[in-house]
Amino acid sequence: ALQRLESEPFGLIICDYHLGGMDGLEFVQTHRARGGATPILLITGSGDESIRAGTLQFPRVGFFTKPFTIAELAGQIQQLLAA
Repeated sequence: ALQRLESEPFGLIICDYHLGGMDGLEFVQTHRARGGATPILLITGSGDESIRAGTLQFPRVGFFTKPFTIAELAGQIQQLLAA
């Protein structure tokens, strides 16, 4: 996914926190370190506040806990895109 982000522009990234080989915060950190500024929404089934706190150090990164409604997801996306 990170390689594709380097070659193709995306308006928004939505990904699960638990990824193969790294977690969502590591993904965000790596993407930002490579110069990426795409808004990112991390989704997880865990309500772990340390994850939420970790997202606060990065601009245009949101954190969303499952389960959620489509309306809640749309609202979170609108906030990220407006930032």
